[in-house]
Amino acid sequence: MNAPAPHTLAGQGILITRPEQQGSALVKKLSQLGAHVVHYPVLELQPLTLDDPARAVTKQLLLNLDNYHHVIFISTNAVHYGAEWMQEFWPQWPLGIQWHAIGVATANAMLRYDLDASAPTVAMNSEALLQLMDLQHIEQQKVLIVRGVGGREYLAEQLQARGALVDYAECYQRHLPSRPKGELAAIIETQNINTLCVNSGESLANFIALAGAESLAQLTVLVPGQRVAGLAQQAGAKNIIVADNASDDACVAALQQFAKNSTAN
Repeated sequence: MNAPAPHTLAGQGILITRPEQQGSALVKKLSQLGAHVVHYPVLELQPLTLDDPARAVTKQLLLNLDNYHHVIFISTNAVHYGAEWMQEFWPQWPLGIQWHAIGVATANAMLRYDLDASAPTVAMNSEALLQLMDLQHIEQQKVLIVRGVGGREYLAEQLQARGALVDYAECYQRHLPSRPKGELAAIIETQNINTLCVNSGESLANFIALAGAESLAQLTVLVPGQRVAGLAQQAGAKNIIVADNASDDACVAALQQFAKNSTAN
């Protein structure tokens, strides 16, 4: 029987910025390690409205799902909104599609819809996904990327450079939450927050919009990879922890290692 995990994060004040309903597991894990954890979402997810131009476009793409050789889900959110919508038109999935996920968590979410996906196992980003063997030789093959409205274009650009024909099925909107001015900065101060966890460049930008660049500069910032680390550094972050990916386990491991190194020094 394993001994209880030591309180390796005792004395740490950690701010989780994940969307509502997506931070509870990480909050629990960090709290069990002794940290004081506050969950303050800086990204709000909503389904597309009936008058959103993306809605009609995506509906037509999903109706023609059987025309695609590859379908890529870029997040668990894309699975939640996209696969749910797909099932309205496809109670049985069309044959011949290769399904892909940005990472293991997204692949696991797809299993709940009986979709068996290939996924990179370490990094959870476009660069790692592009290393999958099934995406190496895709000249004239049709690829559907399921995501929210807007976002990074790198994946589509690289697939197009390989000769693929790429479409976006945009299934939800991401918004900056409406919060009272100064609320987040006050929480950081009164709750003795010293570490900020962000999952993406958009989350980082939203945090700055809500709390200010001054708050960012005062915190240790946990990011899910080198790309977001670069954005954080450009925005004025002075202390940055780079996790292997955005999963709960990777975040916990990175925070524990940082705390261990800080104690040793």
